[in-house]
Amino acid sequence: KPEVYKTYRKPEPLATKDLKRLGPDALLPMLSALAFDTPAVMLSEKEKTAYVVGLLEASSALRDPRSGPVYTAVFESKNKPAEVLAAAARAMGRLCSDVELAALKKHTAPADSLRTHAIDGLGQCRRKESAEHLVTLLASAVDSAAAEPIAEALGDVASSWAWKTLGSSQEANAKAVQAAVT
Repeated sequence: KPEVYKTYRKPEPLATKDLKRLGPDALLPMLSALAFDTPAVMLSEKEKTAYVVGLLEASSALRDPRSGPVYTAVFESKNKPAEVLAAAARAMGRLCSDVELAALKKHTAPADSLRTHAIDGLGQCRRKESAEHLVTLLASAVDSAAAEPIAEALGDVASSWAWKTLGSSQEANAKAVQAAVT
């Protein structure tokens, strides 16, 4: 709502926090809004981008496997703003089933326009395969500009703080990923 976000120090529209409060019961309506690209109200382009990013971040926090095809469709539709593509890649990385992992890896080719976003998404994917792919990409990086997003993604995927949020049942996976990175 402009009357709210225009009072912020940085007057940018944000929707993630409010959408996360809706919880699991709102998953299917959020996915429907993403799939059909239809906001319920009239929004400016900046507000629509914030709304779609909020939908992606709020729904991906639930880590529901039914979300995967919607995230992939949003990510692979190249007519979206960069913020939306980045949020879709991160959402795919949070799910990170074999399908999402393969889709993200496919878009890490040097000439791919979605490469930076796919690398960021792989950084959210808490799997050994993701870490190994990022290590391979880093080894083949031609300069520091190409290596920087890969190194950041490796830091994300191996983050001990992030792994702790997943609980002690993931300790073995965490050690495998961290070993692949080091």
